[in-house]
Amino acid sequence: MATAPDILFHRYFQQLPPYKREIYRGKNDLDLIEEPLQGLLRAIQANLNEALRNERQNVPEHVPHPPFYMDFVDSEDANAMAFTEGDYSFIGITVALIHRIWGICLPMAQSAEIATLLGLRLDTAERQGRFHVVLFRIQLNFVTTHEYTHHVHGHTTGSTLDSRFANEIDSSADNGDMEAQVHEIDADAYGTFHVLSNLFADERAFAIDMLDLGAAPPVRQDQTLLASFVLAVGTFLFVRPTKVLTPENIRSLSHPPQAARMDFIMRTAVSWCRQHRRALTGWMSPDIFDKIISTLAYVTPGADGGQGWAAQTAFLQAEIGDAYIKTLAARVDQYIQAL
Repeated sequence: MATAPDILFHRYFQQLPPYKREIYRGKNDLDLIEEPLQGLLRAIQANLNEALRNERQNVPEHVPHPPFYMDFVDSEDANAMAFTEGDYSFIGITVALIHRIWGICLPMAQSAEIATLLGLRLDTAERQGRFHVVLFRIQLNFVTTHEYTHHVHGHTTGSTLDSRFANEIDSSADNGDMEAQVHEIDADAYGTFHVLSNLFADERAFAIDMLDLGAAPPVRQDQTLLASFVLAVGTFLFVRPTKVLTPENIRSLSHPPQAARMDFIMRTAVSWCRQHRRALTGWMSPDIFDKIISTLAYVTPGADGGQGWAAQTAFLQAEIGDAYIKTLAARVDQYIQAL
């Protein structure tokens, strides 16, 4: 008799080294969580597992992988992870990350500056709450598809526990290399493509209704959806503690610096627009992007007050940083072409 996926999910964490097992204790027992959070988590799990069960088959760039199963991890660390165990490709999300995503979306939804920037009416608690839900869903979908990519592009294949484990948040660790960073950029890019495709198709009617844009011209709807994506993902990266970049550590980080990740995410977003919404390619100009980022920085300062993001940007614009970005871009292109 096959072992149930939730048991395999929990068993994986029991095999981790003690220093990791202290942080990630295993499967989170949702029965111990009070309502209404328990109901929200069960709905999230059911919806994500349904979507993962219905993943497209025979995609040329996908490596063979076991079926998916998503569950919540017992941990105070706000993180998401991809790993394999038994006959399953697992995606784990900590409840702390759900709290983090929900919390960082709230000031965006309540901001008069964001309302003006996006041309939305956010003058009541109900309208703010509806926009809050849209941002939350975009962020959660981005996290999930990022971890999904780690599986379908072969980032979690390997014979050791560590090689089968990819986490999303630990972006300041100096235990990586350029190959690991390429995998993270690839996961961001593929996640961006999936989230935008979903937002402008299956999620479109829901998002337009929640944003009260039903009477707006389609081009205005498209602009608001794209701006909401940039705002949601930008905020998700912006609130992270930033790593001080040096010529010595830039290539040994486990994840590219947040400012670099956002740069590559926008490259993918523009590429998606060229294929599916050509009019948005010209609209999402550097000026519009800078306005979105500066507004979210004003509304929700990063973990270090936004200074770390600015310092990263300055480093990446310098000669050593520019060389790093070009090297990373070339290696990402080579990796994607190989897929």
